[in-house]
Amino acid sequence: MSLRPEISGAPVDNTVADWSESATATGATATATHALTAAKSHYICGLAFSAQGQTSVEPEEMTASLYSGSTVIWKVSFQAQVVDDNTPGSGPQFFSLTHPIKGGSGELVKLVIEGAGGYTAVYANIWGFTA
Repeated sequence: MSLRPEISGAPVDNTVADWSESATATGATATATHALTAAKSHYICGLAFSAQGQTSVEPEEMTASLYSGSTVIWKVSFQAQVVDDNTPGSGPQFFSLTHPIKGGSGELVKLVIEGAGGYTAVYANIWGFTA
């Protein structure tokens, strides 16, 4: 098991997230942002995103981009699908990372979900730790 030290000196498993961010948008881009911490890096342990209430007939192509500062460090494209209640939407995409993605030192991290103009609700979530 890989360990990271806490301020108190007690070791903690590096998969434990000590912060999380979420964002909701209506028919627009959803951005979940974790602010920068001077001289430290954020490690992303997981991401989740979804959209619901499709207002157009055709499924929309959407993009999920993870940024460190202004640089894209992870990106995936996805399309709407039918969710449990037969409502068109994109329901939920989860990425739990065995090996966290490291952001740059002193940079914010953010998850941006784009291309979701045809949905009534768009959700973006990230979680991780800072060291």
